Amino acid sequence: MLKIQCFEASFATGFLMTALPRFLETTPTRWWQLFVSLCLALAVGVSLTVDSFRVGQWFYLALMGHVALFGLRRLRTRTIHHPSSPSFPPV
Repeated sequence: MLKIQCFEASFATGFLMTALPRFLETTPTRWWQLFVSLCLALAVGVSLTVDSFRVGQWFYLALMGHVALFGLRRLRTRTIHHPSSPSFPPV
């Protein structure tokens, strides 16, 4: 659980918080968003290390919720708009 919920979740969080603003051409990640993610990831790691699995799961859910809200906010404010017509001609 420590490997999946701490290391891999931190890796995915860092990737998404770096890539989503660039892919969607929105505002970059703010310092407090990174700080909240770091604190939650550390809380997951510490909780699982001291065998407090229930608390660790709540911190993990909070981290995933934070990342989901981050992504949804960026998706809502994106500047890329898909064309209304298909790119392939009709057959």
